Parts: sequence; C-alpha cells; structure tokens
Amino acid sequence: MRRPVLFIALAIIILGLGLLGGWYLRYRGTPGYALHQAVAALETQDLDKFLKYVDLKEILNNLLKASSRDLIPESPKDDEWDRRLKGMGRNLARLLAPKLIQSLEKELKNEIKKSIASLDTPKILAIHALVAGAKIKTAGDEARVTLRDPKTKDTLHLRMQRFPAAANGGWRIVAINYQDLVKFSRRYLGDRPK
Repeated sequence: MRRPVLFIALAIIILGLGLLGGWYLRYRGTPGYALHQAVAALETQDLDKFLKYVDLKEILNNLLKASSRDLIPESPKDDEWDRRLKGMGRNLARLLAPKLIQSLEKELKNEIKKSIASLDTPKILAIHALVAGAKIKTAGDEARVTLRDPKTKDTLHLRMQRFPAAANGGWRIVAINYQDLVKFSRRYLGDRPK
C-alpha cells in the first residue's frame, strides 16, 4: 500500500519540477528576463553583464535622431529655403552621429561604471520594484516596455529588440523615449521647466 503512494508522490514531484524547468526555459527568452538580468548586473556592479542587455550604441543613436528634431525645429513660418536648410542640418547630424557615438562610447562606459558603483541598496531596491511592475507588450522581435515610478507616477518608455543569436536570451534595450528622458533629466538633474 505504501509503494503506490510513494510512486504517485514521486511522479507529482518530477512532473512539478519538469513544469517549473519548462517555465524557466521559456521565461529566459522574454524581455522581462532581460530587464531583471540588467538590474541584477547593476546590483553586482558588473558593467559587462549590464551591457549584454543594454545596447548603448543603438540607444545613443536613437537619442541623437530624436534630439536632432529638437535642435532644429521647423516652424509654420518657415519658407521652402528654411525647411531645406533645416533638413540638411538634420541630415548632417545623422551622418555625424556614428562618429560622435564612437568617440563618446569609452567615456560613457566610464560614467555608467561610476553611476553603477554609486548605487546603494535603497536605489537598487527601487529599480527592482520599477522593473517588477514593468508593462511589456511584445510584437514579434520587438517589445515596448513602460516603467512607472510608483511614487511620482512618471513613466519611462523603452524599446527592446530580440537578437536570436545572442547568448543572453536575445533581448536588449535599444531605445529610450527621448521626451521621457528629457522630463527625467529636468526633474532629477536640476534643469527645471519654466
């Protein structure tokens, strides 16, 4: 009589472990997993691991494209000549962006390393909470992520992309919403709006 009960209990444990293992393998290929791994890298101050989940060059490229529209805004009062000159200015900025990114990359990595080193336990816990509440909408190889600060209700929108050949499950942050970043920098870095 004891043998069938033991067999059933063992079968349930093996089935449970199999389901848990299958769930974990599936979870490893999600944008949420990549976000959590990036935060874990912040916690351990591992810049190389952090950069496996954050495509710094692509983020900078996307930020430069978005900010170039603000540098040379078009006005309804512009004539054809003004619009063409401003368009040429934006195109020049796009052409120079890769060179600028390449020259800034080393300095940016050093600044990121300093920032990571300055993170204390409360800040890490706040980042964990932010990522735990992330709203993620996946469509094919792209994901839109919305992070909402529970205190201020501010949002930060990210775009992630899947790179199937990557060893880290494939998902990396490739863009940060420029307007959200501007709002964040104004609020937390002292440049207050008028």
